[in-house]
Amino acid sequence: MSQYDLFDNDEKGGAWRDAERRFHKLVNNNKLGGGHRFNLNKPRMSLVPHAPIRMVAEVLSDGACKYGDHNWRGGLSFTGTIDSIERHLGAFKDGEDYDQESGLHHLAHAMTNIMFLLQFIEDGMDYLDDRYKKDKEEVHTVEG
Repeated sequence: MSQYDLFDNDEKGGAWRDAERRFHKLVNNNKLGGGHRFNLNKPRMSLVPHAPIRMVAEVLSDGACKYGDHNWRGGLSFTGTIDSIERHLGAFKDGEDYDQESGLHHLAHAMTNIMFLLQFIEDGMDYLDDRYKKDKEEVHTVEG
């Protein structure tokens, strides 16, 4: 007797069983066993492609050789980071796939810098935000 047999005699019949199966699929993403894991409303990390993440890791490894591990976590100005993103995107738009200095893909460099900005925002490092804003009286710069 399966867990679904409990609903066979229910007056709602198939619709009830279908709803239960959909719920079970959402709750139990362990396809090989019977264990439950409540992953509803959690990001599905298995959807993230591995190759671009590996390419970002290569850029970070190259940067670690030049500047030290986790150097970027000390903070980089938003505008300096945006400048780097735009230089790499510009080179890519102009037909150059790989950075001449590192030999790594320009898009991986751009993506790494975008990840830096997202992490700075996530970490509440607002003091690094030196972007021009129309409603802002004074634009400050961050040395670095």
